[in-house]
Amino acid sequence: MFNAVHAGGEQGWKSDAADGHSCPGAITFTETLQPGQPEVSGNSPILQYYYPAAQDWSAYSTIHMWVKVVATDYSVLQGVQLTLNDSTGNGFRGQDFSSGTVVSDGQWHEFVGSLVSAADGGPTGTFNPSIAQSFGFQLAAQASTGTAGQYELLVDDVYVE
Repeated sequence: MFNAVHAGGEQGWKSDAADGHSCPGAITFTETLQPGQPEVSGNSPILQYYYPAAQDWSAYSTIHMWVKVVATDYSVLQGVQLTLNDSTGNGFRGQDFSSGTVVSDGQWHEFVGSLVSAADGGPTGTFNPSIAQSFGFQLAAQASTGTAGQYELLVDDVYVE
């Protein structure tokens, strides 16, 4: 189940042909970003998928997804991050996908994140892929610059490999 957590964002499903990457439809999350809005402190807007039971992703090394950010003014957007959690609750990992300039064109962009734990030479901190519980996408705001505005995050075609 997808849900929007922190900062009161709105989630939804868009089914227009123009709103999906490979076919009509994409999960969407709309949030107003403020300059200086904290990132990984628990107050950042996050669109998250939570599995009812832990998933074993130990046979996989990457998570793929297509992401699109739509806004009238991208000045406060620092970027988009991937969040991964395992069932211990300690496996949070914010993996930067991009700077705001990469996704500031309103187009679809493919991002690939590592599922390999730091213990095995990967960048994902304490995330244990054998007990994957959730993944999500976080909008990060600039520390103090830009104009507050509404941002829409669209996500499509998510898979592990």
